[in-house]
Amino acid sequence: MGRGINRSVIAGNVTKDIAFGTLDGGDEFCTFTLVSEKKGKRKRTIVRVNVYQPGLVGLCHERLQDGGFVVVDGELMNPDHKSGCEVRCQEIVFQ
Repeated sequence: MGRGINRSVIAGNVTKDIAFGTLDGGDEFCTFTLVSEKKGKRKRTIVRVNVYQPGLVGLCHERLQDGGFVVVDGELMNPDHKSGCEVRCQEIVFQ
């Protein structure tokens, strides 16, 4: 079986459950939930975003806020869907 491309881009509003922590190796991380809704429809996509890159974690400390709109480019995690949809952030744009 060949390998595919694992890339996901999602835009939406950050919820209030923003959390920062430290991994066993001492590196910091950030995790938050992003909600994307289609205008005029009752469809929502809820995605857990995990940020591990030091520069991006620093930006999240400075700019991430409840209700803020962001665009996240990353790769899907937990392909078995047992833990819901999660994205490992590789780039983030704050609006």
